[in-house]
Amino acid sequence: MRDIIDDIGTQIIERNKTIDKSQDECKQLQTTFLQAVVDNKFYDFLRKVFRKKYKPPRVHKDDGDILESSSESSSSSDSSTESEDDGKSIDSRDFGILKQDLNVCPKGCDPAVYEYTVNARSERHQIEIRIKDELKNIDVLKKDLEIQNKKVKIIEKELQACEDELEKFQREKQEKLNEVRCTVVMHLDQLQHLTPNNKTSNIMETLVFSKTRLSKLYKRVEELQVETEQQVKRHRLNLKHYARMETDCEYMAKQIKKLQGVILDTMKTKFGKVVDINEIEEAMLKRTFGKDDLHDLEEVLLKKIVHDLRLSMMDIKGMYIDELNFWKDKIYETQKELTYALRHNTSQQELLTFLVKEKVDLAQHLVSQEKKKAHLVGVEDVSRYYSEEIKKLHAVIEEQHRQLQELKDEIKLLKTKGMLLRPKQLKKETVEEEEMKVWDHLKDWEQEAEEEEETQRKPFSTEIVIPMTYITLEAMIFC
Repeated sequence: MRDIIDDIGTQIIERNKTIDKSQDECKQLQTTFLQAVVDNKFYDFLRKVFRKKYKPPRVHKDDGDILESSSESSSSSDSSTESEDDGKSIDSRDFGILKQDLNVCPKGCDPAVYEYTVNARSERHQIEIRIKDELKNIDVLKKDLEIQNKKVKIIEKELQACEDELEKFQREKQEKLNEVRCTVVMHLDQLQHLTPNNKTSNIMETLVFSKTRLSKLYKRVEELQVETEQQVKRHRLNLKHYARMETDCEYMAKQIKKLQGVILDTMKTKFGKVVDINEIEEAMLKRTFGKDDLHDLEEVLLKKIVHDLRLSMMDIKGMYIDELNFWKDKIYETQKELTYALRHNTSQQELLTFLVKEKVDLAQHLVSQEKKKAHLVGVEDVSRYYSEEIKKLHAVIEEQHRQLQELKDEIKLLKTKGMLLRPKQLKKETVEEEEMKVWDHLKDWEQEAEEEEETQRKPFSTEIVIPMTYITLEAMIFC
């Protein structure tokens, strides 16, 4: 039975989905049609043709023959009434006030567009017929579901009665079984009826339990102790709450007495005496509904209640389902546009942030380049100044070398005392150590020559005063 109910519920859900799909197809068809004829000058006429309601064919019996009138043939009267309500159409200014037949293509209208409109209307009618059939099937399934639910309730009641009867029978059976005596073989360690003197007592009036059940009973005792403690705590809290409620009730009773006194004073001030509020309310109701009899007034109130009940039972959502779906689609499209705008703005914001960062980096690079440029200008000035100084120093060094060479030549002449010597010509590229050896050799030869001359000549003063600069230069040479 439950499987049948579930199957019916599944069928109802599937048919509701089919109805939703058909409604979506109808909306899509209507949207396509409106987009196709929106720029046509016969837009109003084509829209009326498309929106023409479907009427099922009527069955007429004449001499045993059944004649069916199509929706197009039966719509001539409807077209006349609709044309009366329409008055002038948008393009009726071209040919005056005319009663247009919705089943005939007007002059100036493209037959292909009119044929497309008729076909679209036929498709819409087919979709509407399909939706109506599905709704009828859903109603049948709902009725079947109600019948099955009633059957389930009846079966559940019968099942409950059978379970109660079975439980009663089991109790009676257990009572009868308890009266039956039986022999049970037990071990001594299974007996727990020992006296304080470790002696066994009479076991005729004892009960036999399994160990698992006995352990469960002990465990249940502990649980009951915990529950008892919780109930005691809850009882204490309830006592505190009860005392608080009594205090609040006393305070509210005092406030009620005080407000009643204020009401009586206000009545005496406004009406000059104490009046019955119910009478005033009844008089206001009579004045509002224009009824003097209370029974009529009750009838009016009952009618109002019935009207409100009918309104509450009406399917308000079904009445405005098209408009609700339209606004839902519009909200969905608006949300999509908002999401696209947010994403676009986010990307633009990220681009702007990147550009600002690049701008800051470029500004920093420009500042650093200016600093480097200023530093390079200073370095160029310093290098130019030092290059000039280096050139001057080179010139001074060359001059000093020249002077040094002259002093060396003069020292040689002074040491040889004008004698011509034929020393080996040394290359300018010799090493400094070789020069030192040559100069030492020459010095020794010159000393020997001087000693021979001194032995041959008479002694006379040959002291030569050499300036200190020459001495320092000679020391530098020999070093």
